[in-house]
Amino acid sequence: MSYKVLLLSLFIAPFTGFSQSCDCPEAGTCGPCAGGLTSYILKYNGIVPGLVQAVDNSGTFYTSVHLPGDEFILNGTLPNGKFQGPDITVKIDGVVNALLNANCGATTYLGDIA
Repeated sequence: MSYKVLLLSLFIAPFTGFSQSCDCPEAGTCGPCAGGLTSYILKYNGIVPGLVQAVDNSGTFYTSVHLPGDEFILNGTLPNGKFQGPDITVKIDGVVNALLNANCGATTYLGDIA
């Protein structure tokens, strides 16, 4: 049974989020987020190579072919390092695979699978 669940998860969720960064004040002085995310580190968990594209409100800002297990970074597209708009759409071979939050209050955490 666990083999079937693992196999299914490879098709449904071929990305693992490893890290995110934010314009945050020094530890201990943190208040509510006011900046937004500036980058995502993702891992491609597909079982075959795939063309990965990332799109925000500025358009397609990332395009690369990745092999299973590849890690890659999505960086913000604005001059201040942030993403343009509230969401990042991730496509694999032209098909929408994940919608990532790019602003404060997002429910995306270190280690999430999208």
